[in-house]
Amino acid sequence: MTRTITVGVDTSQASRAAADWAAREERLRVLPLKMLHVCEPVPGTRAQWSGPETKHDRPARDLAEAAAELRMSHPGVEVITDRVTGDPATARTEAADTAEPVGLHTASAASAGSSSARSV
Repeated sequence: MTRTITVGVDTSQASRAAADWAAREERLRVLPLKMLHVCEPVPGTRAQWSGPETKHDRPARDLAEAAAELRMSHPGVEVITDRVTGDPATARTEAADTAEPVGLHTASAASAGSSSARSV
């Protein structure tokens, strides 16, 4: 299976900034960039991505728009999108199995003098 630079995305500005950072990292490592959106299951529903009129249209549209923005601002970057339903922590752990390990200091950790890093 092909390794990727994987970044979890949602609608936040921090998520967009992380995706932009991952696109720059993709250029250095020459690996596909995978944008992952995780939707927690909604009790009482069978299929999370069942059709065009589901409540998940907006996240799907947001993910597509974010990917298009990255492709425009980083020409040549291979962007893959993936939407999954489940526990976000579990989905990120599973995605890490095929992701290239990279580290990222958050601005708040860096400004507080922390040496801890978060992996993406």
